[in-house]
Amino acid sequence: MHSLGIVVVAGQFVGTAWATDLERRSVAARPALSNAAASGHEPSMFSPKPYATDPDWSIMIFGGVSAGRTRLVELMPMPWSGDYGDNYFIGGAFSRRLVQLSKHWKIEGEAGAGYRFNQVNAPEGWIAAFFRFDGFPWNRWVYTTVAFSTGLSYVEEVSAVEKDAGSDRGNPNGSKLLHYFAPEITFAHPDRRNWEALIRFHHRSGVAGIFNGVWGGSNVVTGGIRHRF
Repeated sequence: MHSLGIVVVAGQFVGTAWATDLERRSVAARPALSNAAASGHEPSMFSPKPYATDPDWSIMIFGGVSAGRTRLVELMPMPWSGDYGDNYFIGGAFSRRLVQLSKHWKIEGEAGAGYRFNQVNAPEGWIAAFFRFDGFPWNRWVYTTVAFSTGLSYVEEVSAVEKDAGSDRGNPNGSKLLHYFAPEITFAHPDRRNWEALIRFHHRSGVAGIFNGVWGGSNVVTGGIRHRF
């Protein structure tokens, strides 16, 4: 009986010591947990946010000036080389991520509307799918993306710029419905990636006669701001 009592007392002592040690470790860990929660530190640029916390939607406004008959392949490397005139554009668009293809590639769907004015006064609307890439090595300093699209653009009135661009081949009257191709580049602060400054080449073309026999098109060099949410 004495032996049994000694075992019971020893067991109680060990259990009490174990519980006290657990409590001490828990109390010691609380400041570290509080500090981590208070810091709100987010993942670095090299460990992107989880898909669930990355914004799916965006809204943008942009505007620019027509580059005349200057071809897109000339404008993209040298935007200052455009045959700029007095035809302007202003517009806006909503977009949503549709597919995350890989770590740095995604597909976004976009619907937009705008207005061309001065030489021609006509509304424009478009829908497009954008393929976007953001895997640049300097993104920890300036978060950069590039994107290009395929889609459809419709204008209420074909501008003289588009008629002139296609006058030497195919349909000289142009077409209200054309292909929409809009390569763009965006820039943002690494810690404020939901606000982007962008440069977009707002391009309509008949794609070598596929759209209503049109071989010409038009280019508007634009700048704007996008907010992701």
